[in-house]
Amino acid sequence: MKKALALKRPDLANVIATLASEGKISFSEIMRDLPSFLSAKWNVLAPNFGLTEDLSAAKFESHSIDTVLLPPSFHEATSMAAWQIQDVYQE
Repeated sequence: MKKALALKRPDLANVIATLASEGKISFSEIMRDLPSFLSAKWNVLAPNFGLTEDLSAAKFESHSIDTVLLPPSFHEATSMAAWQIQDVYQE
C-alpha cells in the first residue's frame, strides 16, 4: 500500500484491485461502502476540487480526444446494451 501511494500518479483502479486482493475484500463490499454518485451535487463537491459552486461560472480547459478505431466486439457489446436499454426505457 505504501508503494502504491508513493507513486506520483497511481492508477486508482489497480491500487484498489491490489489492496482488495491482498485484503481479501470482495467487490460487493467495496461498492457497498462507496457513496452513491446519484446523490452527488455540484455545489457540494466543487469546493473540494477548488472549483466554483456555480456550475454556469465554472471554466474548464478544453482538450481533444484522439480518434481511434474500435474493434467490432466493442460495437457489438454497445449495440446489445443499447438495445436492452431501449427495450426497457423506449426511445
